[in-house]
Amino acid sequence: MQGLREKQKTTRQQKILSTAHTLFKAKGYAATTVKEIADGAELSHATVFKYYNSKGELLLALISDRTHDILQELEQIVNSKVSDPHTKVTRFLAAITSGSLALFDKEAWRYVVATTVMSGQSEFGKTFMKLRLEIRNALTRLLCQLRSENVLPHACKPEILADVFYQIHYAIFVELVTNESMTIQDYQRRMAGDVGHVLELILFDKRE
Repeated sequence: MQGLREKQKTTRQQKILSTAHTLFKAKGYAATTVKEIADGAELSHATVFKYYNSKGELLLALISDRTHDILQELEQIVNSKVSDPHTKVTRFLAAITSGSLALFDKEAWRYVVATTVMSGQSEFGKTFMKLRLEIRNALTRLLCQLRSENVLPHACKPEILADVFYQIHYAIFVELVTNESMTIQDYQRRMAGDVGHVLELILFDKRE
């Protein structure tokens, strides 16, 4: 009996998330109501709230699921044979952005950014920060690998460098989602240029 209840719970959650994702993509996050999600999932309004306290929680659950998919793609980049640091780092950062925008449009990401700034200590904010930390940890592993291959100087600190590169990415990503005229190609050019400047300084020190 317990197993059946757990299976029903998982099925309902998957149905809710699938419906929410479809509606968020089709109508936009702001325009979608919880009632529409409940109707699309063929469940009651109360049942949706039994599993998710708000539309924001639904959004965060979808981001969590997709982040694990993105992390798998990032691990492939980490483990790739590419030894050029600029190529490897920019591919990694570009994959975060392309994966994020494949999941949700700019409007939804604006909500995420605003919520984490305004309510950083809320469950939403803490969970999103945890997901960001997982991505930074993957970036740290990439830089550790480049250092072990003697591509980066042994004196460089991968954890600090990963934070620098991630902050470059996130600052430009925030600009991308808050500026409707900015394209992902604009993001890539800006990000690649900034990463290149940082690497020039590091590799110059290595040559010295």
